[in-house]
Amino acid sequence: MKATDYKLIVAPNYSPIESFENEELYRHGIFEWNISRIIKYIAKNECNILHSVIAVEKEFPSGSLNPSHVDSVDLSIPIIQAEIIPGTFIVIDGHHRIAKARKNRVPQLKSYKLTVAQHILFFTSMKSYIAFVEYWNSKAHDMR
Repeated sequence: MKATDYKLIVAPNYSPIESFENEELYRHGIFEWNISRIIKYIAKNECNILHSVIAVEKEFPSGSLNPSHVDSVDLSIPIIQAEIIPGTFIVIDGHHRIAKARKNRVPQLKSYKLTVAQHILFFTSMKSYIAFVEYWNSKAHDMR
């Protein structure tokens, strides 16, 4: 594929996903996703989501983790990854599960991989969305 095949265009009718109290959000720099809504989307569209596994030793939990929460997480729930550069995915949900898996020497965890077309629907602000489109396009340009 050519780098131009990866280019995103800011959709004039894009509407960020509304967030309500008690919904889980994940911030990665300026990008912020509504994880609660992503989980609901996956439940309804699981057959259209790429299933994978991640090697725990290659993943590092990001941000500050609540140590008391680490022990309570369920390792059978798949990690969620988002494509942030063409062909490159980051963990956006499951950092506590990764920490628990490392602690318990579990070598891999199940994962859902959301393509850019899937996860881009769940940004919580126009600022996140526009910044992501610019970031994506800069990385796609670098791939040439």
